[in-house]
Amino acid sequence: ASSKRMIVVGQLPPENGLDRILGSLLEKGEAVVLAEQIGNVHTSHQIANFDLVLASLPEEELNSFAPDLLITLGGHLTSKRLKQLLRKHKPQHHWDIRPDGKIKDTFQTIIDLIPANAANFLQQLAENIVSKKDKGNNFSGLWQDKSIAVDLEVARFMKEAPFCDLTVINAFIQRLPQQSTLHLSSSAPIRYAQISKLNPTVSVLSNRGTNGIDGSMSTAVGYAAANDGLTFLQIGDLSFFYDINALWNKQISKNLRIVLINNGGGNMFHLINGPQQSEAMEDYIACHHNESAKDRVLAFGLHYLSATNFDELDRCLPYFCNPGEDYPMVLEVFTHTETNAYVFSRLFEALKDK
Repeated sequence: ASSKRMIVVGQLPPENGLDRILGSLLEKGEAVVLAEQIGNVHTSHQIANFDLVLASLPEEELNSFAPDLLITLGGHLTSKRLKQLLRKHKPQHHWDIRPDGKIKDTFQTIIDLIPANAANFLQQLAENIVSKKDKGNNFSGLWQDKSIAVDLEVARFMKEAPFCDLTVINAFIQRLPQQSTLHLSSSAPIRYAQISKLNPTVSVLSNRGTNGIDGSMSTAVGYAAANDGLTFLQIGDLSFFYDINALWNKQISKNLRIVLINNGGGNMFHLINGPQQSEAMEDYIACHHNESAKDRVLAFGLHYLSATNFDELDRCLPYFCNPGEDYPMVLEVFTHTETNAYVFSRLFEALKDK
């Protein structure tokens, strides 16, 4: 009987088997599927840019984008805006699918806990529900129209934006080879990556949970050693230097490629309210520095590239992303904190203006 049906997919491993099942479920009835890149699902009409969609909406429109039936599955979810939406505009029904049967009430709305494998449950649901396409139901269309409008605005914005974290990461993600794996470090890298369109053949992994910066590089190094395809890591400077000994390893694989965004400290703290006003901001929160990774990278025997502008980046990326190259590489990209913060805030202002 629900008319506003939403499925939210949290973090899942690649090749989780949900694409076909979600597709068949959507054929039976109107629904909205929200999935971040770390969800590793790819179905037609799913909304990947939902955080930007919510950021573009005035307060009075938010309730129209909230579901009355919510189905959740998977692990971590990055978007704070979706959490805030569902906590404030609570669904009438919330089914949480958990194989381990443990309650993790992220949205504070769980009505029913379903201790089952998500693929099995959704398959049975698709097989047993009566096909129902509501002609008067515009919930899916509402999300789709707004998602397309936001994508167009982001594309326009990217063409005009200066050299910064956002445009660098977008350029890198557009260059990722098919069938490669992308590891996303914590904090800013994973949030920036959500703004870019990703090739559906690329698998996405990330150390999420406690949101700490430790271990991201170690994970990618270990994964690359066991993975035949190209393994890319997108990481910030503090995470990189904190976990630098991950490169002190005789098993460094030739298929490892690291994009190091060096903006001189914890750039994420310049993008959020609170830390900006603290006297301890530069020294103890953002940990401002003037270090380069070049000497350390070369000492560990990896190939080193660097870029400080679009021209240098355009020269580096084809080589860096080429599957035919036989070296582990680090591409260090230098950006400016002030520019990063300005562009990031301006993007959300531009979305609000549309």
